[in-house]
Amino acid sequence: PMTDPAPSATGETEMTEGAAEETTEAPAEADQESDLAAGTYRGYSEDALAEAGYETNVIFFHASWCPECRAFEQAIEAGPIPDGVQILKADYDTETALKDKYGVDIQTTFVKVDDSGEMISNWVGYEQDRSVDNLLRQLG
Repeated sequence: PMTDPAPSATGETEMTEGAAEETTEAPAEADQESDLAAGTYRGYSEDALAEAGYETNVIFFHASWCPECRAFEQAIEAGPIPDGVQILKADYDTETALKDKYGVDIQTTFVKVDDSGEMISNWVGYEQDRSVDNLLRQLG
């Protein structure tokens, strides 16, 4: 009958060649991912939009009096938000210049923008699937 590998002097079993290969590849992947900031949901500001580490910037036009907006906010806060994604909450009632810039005329509008704030796409989430995955899929 076959026996288990003998423990080394330190009491640990030796790693197989395949396991050693996996561990040498992992740090390279980790280095690539470390360039991305952890996914976040926070208030909109130009400084937040300009912050490095986010490949995807989404502005969420939220109204405190809107049940759909509150439901979206609960879903977003429940997460997870992928690394490199930030969702920035803009007050629908007070951010009138921002609404005008992006042609927003209803709360629950999500606008995907580039680092300089130029619109890439938009989506009205009213009465739609509120998951973060769906939101990002709809915005492309």
